[in-house]
Amino acid sequence: MPSFYSLPFIKLQALGNDFIFIDAESLLESAARPLLSQWSAVAPLLAQNLCQRRTSIGADGLILAMSLQVPELARLASVLYGSTSKDCDISWTYHNSDGSVSDMCGNGLRCLALWAKEEKNFGNHIKAATALGTIAIDYKNENDITVALGAPKLASKDIPFKSSLNKVLKEPFEIANSQFAITCLNVGNPHCVIFEADFLKPEFFNALNKSNKDDFFPSPLIPIAKAIELDSHFPERTNVEFVRVLDRQHIEVLVWERGCGATLACGSGAVAAAVACVLEKRTERKVSVLLPGGSLLIDWSDDNVVKMTGSANMVFRGQTNISTEQLKTDKNISCPKVPAL
Repeated sequence: MPSFYSLPFIKLQALGNDFIFIDAESLLESAARPLLSQWSAVAPLLAQNLCQRRTSIGADGLILAMSLQVPELARLASVLYGSTSKDCDISWTYHNSDGSVSDMCGNGLRCLALWAKEEKNFGNHIKAATALGTIAIDYKNENDITVALGAPKLASKDIPFKSSLNKVLKEPFEIANSQFAITCLNVGNPHCVIFEADFLKPEFFNALNKSNKDDFFPSPLIPIAKAIELDSHFPERTNVEFVRVLDRQHIEVLVWERGCGATLACGSGAVAAAVACVLEKRTERKVSVLLPGGSLLIDWSDDNVVKMTGSANMVFRGQTNISTEQLKTDKNISCPKVPAL
């Protein structure tokens, strides 16, 4: 076994939500090929090491991107995602910066489409195999990428949210002696949306209009967001959205991401906030969502399909060395099983 592996990577971002992309095909053709057969074990460790800011590349998540035109990777996607991968062009695995697995990342999917277009020369209509099934992505240009995310799940058991309630719609909730209403749903991952609370001040949203994004997430919200993410009502933890409605077509959102913390943008968070607005009759079904990193257009159509449109950009590419010592751990992290290649 070598003392280290050399990994080529590309850094991509969507509204400040940034990701380290590793092209699975590049691993097949390098000395790092053994990592693919161990991906379920090493990916969480790679995410934890590579996503550290200041001491490493830095990112919100790690993505293994796969072109399904490559037979070995098509077999891998088939094992991961079953028959849904047969008619797809690309696939992925996604790990948050803390090493946890996530089935959905809307901003990551737009970046995945940009990678497929720019790196693999796919067309403008791309099908991605994911744990949630086939997701269609339409690429016009890097500023106009639309992801069709399907129907939101509203039942408590599907969020999941521990409760005798069938749905969690404007339900009373309490954290740290503060009582407020929450609306919860699943759009590929769990979300808890909050519109009004004593601790939620209008000035907290002022950072959305500042050019300096270093202090975009209000410090008083951090302990509250952490407590909600880890609350026992959410057995799989949850993302948290704090929302201000401007009018029937425009909202502002601050997002605390499960496994990442405060992020400049979250595609699924924007979708969850927009759907919650409709459920609470606060907006129309098509809204512009302003996040600290920029805007997304969310359209929950009458046929129950949610579409998200926004931008994605490549930041830089490089190569990093990861030592075999960094891939050793006693932690027990659950990940998808990946076949030997």
